[in-house]
Amino acid sequence: MHPPCSLLLLLLLPLPCLLTSSPAARQGSAGGGDDTCVFALTYNPLDARRSVDAIRASLDALTQEVRVLASRLDATVAPRCGGCGDGKDDCSASDGYERVAANYCLRGFTSARNWTEASEICRSIGGQLLSIDSAEKLAAVAHYGRTRLEIDCRHEVPYWISTRRQEARWRDGNTGRQQAFADWDEGEPKNESDEACVELWSESSWKMLAVPCSYNAHFICEKV
Repeated sequence: MHPPCSLLLLLLLPLPCLLTSSPAARQGSAGGGDDTCVFALTYNPLDARRSVDAIRASLDALTQEVRVLASRLDATVAPRCGGCGDGKDDCSASDGYERVAANYCLRGFTSARNWTEASEICRSIGGQLLSIDSAEKLAAVAHYGRTRLEIDCRHEVPYWISTRRQEARWRDGNTGRQQAFADWDEGEPKNESDEACVELWSESSWKMLAVPCSYNAHFICEKV
């Protein structure tokens, strides 16, 4: 059974009559000659339910906003690795590598080196020059570059990857195996004799470009 629309709650409080909100209560107390006052409070359950519903709606909206912000944060911040590759904890903040898209451990360098120097630096820190073997990995690397590297260097630049031409074929420079995946920029590769190494050029939507290995470019190392 629902309560009546208006319920009068009488609370006997040992307070001076001047603190009560009901003039009638003050008069009754004054006439009785004691210091006990009657505090009158009107409670409307319909108004209370409306208030509760409004609070719930506000909480639901706030929860949704928090979820949106959290998803944006996940998409723009690459957390430090806690363990990549074969499951070992081999990708830690101490050596500068970061977890990217849960599957890759990358470290970008914004200092320019030629292809050979970049490859040697990667090996010296326990990794290898980045190899691109799938569209999924290329997308993860492009996102990493846009959100983590270009923020630092402030402009769009090329990044070395491991792909290079050997024996008239494009191969992974780390393993010597024939390149299984490629996403060349328009008109690439030109197959010029001196263009034997490959960059990812951020200005060209992270497409692959063949250039001389003696060029200087930024580079990305990975742990495998």
